[in-house]
Amino acid sequence: MSFGCAVPVSRVSWPRLLEYAQRWGESATLQRLGYLLDLHDVSPEPAVRDQLGTLVNRESKIRLGDPKRWGSRGRFASEWGIVENVPRDVLIDPAEGARRPLQIPRPRG
Repeated sequence: MSFGCAVPVSRVSWPRLLEYAQRWGESATLQRLGYLLDLHDVSPEPAVRDQLGTLVNRESKIRLGDPKRWGSRGRFASEWGIVENVPRDVLIDPAEGARRPLQIPRPRG
């Protein structure tokens, strides 16, 4: 899923993503999505980010990966309620080096 966040951002329909997120109503998935967007420096418009944040259960604290595979300890990313129990080198391709911020084109129109 992490590398999926690195797809061309211009192909993401943020309104559609938020619509699906509202329908699904699964906080854990949205927490992971928000965390991975931040990890890969994907910055949707502030209104989209704010709306995504409102769909997250702030009381929920979840692990990023399966504890059976990755263990249950890690740094706590408070903004998304995520325990970072998956090593970063698994989430970010080491060959790419430092993360590059992605620019999100504004819709034409």
